[in-house]
Amino acid sequence: MKKKESNLNNIFDQHAFGEQFLIYLGNRIGNPQAVWDNMDNESLQQEFIAKCQFIQHYARTKLGMDNVTMELAATTVNNPKAASFRVDICEKIFDGFMHFIAVNEKNPTVLKSLMDTWVSQGRSLEEKIIVDGLEFTPLNFVVAKNNLPAFVALAQHGIDVTQVDSTGFSELHKIVDQVDKGTSDIEMLKAWIDSGLPTDMIAGERAGKFAGKTAVKMAEEKGFVEATKVLGGDVGLAIENLDKTYEIQKSLILEGYYNKTSDLQNGILKTDPNKFLLHYLVENSQEIPLVVFQKFIDDKSLAIKTNIVGTSRITALELLVIQGSTPGDIGAKANQFALILAEHGVGTTEADNGTTLLSYTINHGNDLLFDFILENNLTALETPGRVINKGSVQIIDSPLAHSLLCDNERMTLELVKHGFTKCTVIVPIKGEIEFGVIQSIKALGGEHTAGLVKAVSKYINMKSEEVVQEMVNALMAGEASFVKALVDNGTDINYNNGELLKLFVGAGKAYLPAAKLAIQNGAKITDEISILSEQHGTTNEIAGCVADYEKTSKPLSKREKMKLLITKLLHGDGDEEIASSFPGEENYVKIASSCRANPTSFKALCKIFGVTTVVEEVSLDVEPTGNIDGESKEDF
Repeated sequence: MKKKESNLNNIFDQHAFGEQFLIYLGNRIGNPQAVWDNMDNESLQQEFIAKCQFIQHYARTKLGMDNVTMELAATTVNNPKAASFRVDICEKIFDGFMHFIAVNEKNPTVLKSLMDTWVSQGRSLEEKIIVDGLEFTPLNFVVAKNNLPAFVALAQHGIDVTQVDSTGFSELHKIVDQVDKGTSDIEMLKAWIDSGLPTDMIAGERAGKFAGKTAVKMAEEKGFVEATKVLGGDVGLAIENLDKTYEIQKSLILEGYYNKTSDLQNGILKTDPNKFLLHYLVENSQEIPLVVFQKFIDDKSLAIKTNIVGTSRITALELLVIQGSTPGDIGAKANQFALILAEHGVGTTEADNGTTLLSYTINHGNDLLFDFILENNLTALETPGRVINKGSVQIIDSPLAHSLLCDNERMTLELVKHGFTKCTVIVPIKGEIEFGVIQSIKALGGEHTAGLVKAVSKYINMKSEEVVQEMVNALMAGEASFVKALVDNGTDINYNNGELLKLFVGAGKAYLPAAKLAIQNGAKITDEISILSEQHGTTNEIAGCVADYEKTSKPLSKREKMKLLITKLLHGDGDEEIASSFPGEENYVKIASSCRANPTSFKALCKIFGVTTVVEEVSLDVEPTGNIDGESKEDF
């Protein structure tokens, strides 16, 4: 889960378990009217989603079940016991849930809601779980994973941060150490201070040379200037220690570098002995402290610059982004190094051929660095450069172009949300043309244009002239699925008083297919259009198309479908009958299985949807199997 605006409707549509949420509400709330009133309650929706994701995680990590879908997880969450976090009700179902949230959730609103519910239902945010024989609290996980929003949420709930663990360090000592290594953000320290948490904890005996010392003293000795400043320590002492550390590290690193390149000293490196130094630093980044690396980049006497090395033609910046795609501390540190390079203008020069840091994160699927750049508004570093060839057109390098060419829907959506809404395309003869989001999706989006249109529709004006023009082009090209995607997501098929249909009908029989496609998507027949169709001899064709549209233009709503499903279950219909009643919508068969496995929740659904049959007297004559996608609920 990421720190992003809510897209719950998309999530529920994607996993086809929105209706199962109603079963959960029935168990969670009980009162049918209150259930109905809370259908759009985002806090409860997020709670349901988080529980389902936790069940998925448990099944994968503890039971070795990698194919547990959200729908299948929901059948466990829809167990009446799972409606509560209380141990006396849910037993051990949610042991470790808050640790899972501490690692995976970064939305402050969701964190607050889940933690408030957790505490209000009698659970502690300092509960411990055992991993490899060691005890861990949610705070331990939050610090280890550098989850700043979760840390702030825990601090706001008054957890105890003064304890030292088996290593002899408090969590504050660990944060300082991780910042020094490049695996934690300085913002964690700032949040600690801003939350008014204590800083005077003393490290235990197992802390080695730092035993008996506070985190502030450790920061001073390590020469971590920014941490010392944040913690209120002696900045002058920290600078002095950093300079000493750097000189020692610099000497050792340069010695290793020159030994490695000694065979080239009389050749390629004769005039520029530090030509490959940046790559050497990157390749050995795990042994180099973050502050030392930063001083290397700042050291003007070394004249460090980027370069391309090896047959793969990879620059130092790209190499770091590739390393940063690796989960864990190795990836986190590489990402910190990449940010330092970009902030200093190293690695975004001519040697990278104009490819920027953000574009590299997209090309190599580096989600963590991608999100960090956007969330911290670091995109000012980006300067589009090189040209990408695609068919007969050329695309000026841009993050949006890369995400579309990489077929990455999530990154595309995030870019659009953060203002990346243009691609510049070089078209033969016409020259440079600026494409908007929808044009870019159409040109570069591959097989998933409809899904992309739906995803971005919340963040752009789907009624703009630019988008309408794309709809005109799609109508003329007979691209039915793309036209439908635009109309379904807000583009007006009756734009400017039916201008589009008038255009096509008035153009005669040659444009009849475009006119029919417009009518199939809701274009209205006005008196003016009737006159035009008569003038061009297309009256019968237009009338026939209108008749066909009217037959299929009133699909059942979700509520109507649920009432129909409930009625069929009450009449004892099996999966085959239900599947035939909902062609192409397999989720209703799955919901039916869930209802059969949970009679109490099914009764609540009957009340919610106003099906007045006395369900207590009705036998669901299809044997409850609890199976979804071939998985056994009992086995799960």
